[in-house]
Amino acid sequence: MPSFGMVEKEKEIIPIKYDGIGRFFGEGLVPAKVNEKWGFIDKKGKEVLPFKYDFAYKFSSGLACVEIDKKRGFIDKTGKVVIPIIYDETGAIFDNDEMEVEKDGRKFYIDKTGKEIE
Repeated sequence: MPSFGMVEKEKEIIPIKYDGIGRFFGEGLVPAKVNEKWGFIDKKGKEVLPFKYDFAYKFSSGLACVEIDKKRGFIDKTGKVVIPIIYDETGAIFDNDEMEVEKDGRKFYIDKTGKEIE
């Protein structure tokens, strides 16, 4: 299996030891994959949030979408779950502080606290 890291101007900035790595940093962190689980590392390759998610998206506006057991929710940069990991579908980034989500076949919008918008 290939390994991934990041190199800038011929200098390794993140060790080439990850099973996968996000394309872009979001707020100083990038998702990275080790042993089939995703977590977050900083620009020096230091593990900031543990590798425990089935998938993870970059941080934007203080939140990152994560997936566990085919359900999605959002965490903050401390790893605290801000929006419960209960949704079948979500976007990756909030647009105008709202996002369309789907749960149990029902589509609706939530705000950045997870509150349903009417």
